Amino acid sequence: MKSLLLMLLLCVVVAVVVVPVQAVPERQVTTAPLPGEEFVVTLDPDGITVGGIVETIPPGFTFVSTTHPPGRVSIKGQQVSFVVLNDTAIRYLVRAPDSGGGTFTGVWEDFLNQERGVIAETPVVLGAGPGVDAGTPAATRRLPGWTALSALCALTAVAFFRRRYL
Repeated sequence: MKSLLLMLLLCVVVAVVVVPVQAVPERQVTTAPLPGEEFVVTLDPDGITVGGIVETIPPGFTFVSTTHPPGRVSIKGQQVSFVVLNDTAIRYLVRAPDSGGGTFTGVWEDFLNQERGVIAETPVVLGAGPGVDAGTPAATRRLPGWTALSALCALTAVAFFRRRYL
């Protein structure tokens, strides 16, 4: 009976343990820019050791510069590609159009974990002025799920109880 309780307790502990999950990169625009003004976009490549991010800048907005190393940036039209190598933040400067707004989009890929995904869209509305939130939505993080070990423990417990009590 003690071994049964010990096995059951072990299965419950393993099933409840949260396994570290690859985080999704986030984009942040700290303030809504004025028309024609330059502003900073910051990417947080959270959890990507080796990979890449491709940002699509909305029509009318203009890429100006970046603090990212020159050999790890590629610009083609409205798309800016960044090579990620243990980076904690990627910042780039964008000039807003004279009117309107747009939505920044992007995709990411983690080469080591062989994962890829979409960065949450970031709409930018012009004319709100400094100190006003630009409406950056939080990126959706993946939720941890069953691991192979916890599923195996649960199946073992079910098989044991089924054989023992049925």
